[in-house]
Amino acid sequence: MNNQEAIETEIHKAFNNSKDFSDESFHSAIWNASTVILNGLEVQVVIDAKNELYISYGTAGFVDFKTIPEGMKLPVKCWIHTHPFGAAYFSGTDWRTVNIWQPLMKEAYVLGGEDHFGHWNNQEPNVLCIHKDGLYTLQHQYKGDEEE
Repeated sequence: MNNQEAIETEIHKAFNNSKDFSDESFHSAIWNASTVILNGLEVQVVIDAKNELYISYGTAGFVDFKTIPEGMKLPVKCWIHTHPFGAAYFSGTDWRTVNIWQPLMKEAYVLGGEDHFGHWNNQEPNVLCIHKDGLYTLQHQYKGDEEE
């Protein structure tokens, strides 16, 4: 089994057990794929309008889809990606992604470790709520102040 098959199997199994993209075990499967199976590469999972998963992985600091995902139905229910270096925040690239997709994407998560994630929703598009060890902080987007 190659890396793509291994991560897809693990992530699909976790999602099929809960069908809840905010579920901790689903996030753990994505984090494990990123940090253990792929040894520190970013992973992204997109859940479309039909609850279908689209999964890809990239480098230690960037992930995208190499080709347009075939069959994906809009709106996107959720976009989840990892920061395998261990920090859950939105980079300038992440903010640009949610800004572009905001009308067609309901929620997003960035995973930075066990019990460490950021959650975004299109109702408050300039705020990322960051959860770490039971505490919450907010990261605000200020237009024109994006960083990489």
